[in-house]
Amino acid sequence: WQLSAAQEAGQRAGSPQVKSVGRQLAAQRADLEDRVRTVAAGLRVALPGRPDAEQRAWLTELSSARGKEYDELFVNRIRAGQSETLALAAQARASTGNTLIRGFAQRAVETVMEQMTLLERTGLVDDSTLSAQ
Repeated sequence: WQLSAAQEAGQRAGSPQVKSVGRQLAAQRADLEDRVRTVAAGLRVALPGRPDAEQRAWLTELSSARGKEYDELFVNRIRAGQSETLALAAQARASTGNTLIRGFAQRAVETVMEQMTLLERTGLVDDSTLSAQ
């Protein structure tokens, strides 16, 4: 879902900065998705074929927004998703002895951190939506 949202933002975002972030995230996400498919195939693990219900609702919400509202929704929905991805990737990195998974998880952590920084630099992250832990 994040790849689809980023590709859409690269074209539909209201501000040039968010368009640029969308294009950067789309390229990075495409690379990460290729890597996860390779790892999953190597481990003979089936991957979901489509976003879950909540993710589909976010994509629908984004598709109906325009201008600044779109930019804010995109940044905050993707930022929230990135927080979940980061937690999962860091946990996988810390808890596995499998070098294939460890290498992928390390790359995922690095990519997600870079993407969160890009999103935060837009100035559109709503700090009230970040979980306090």
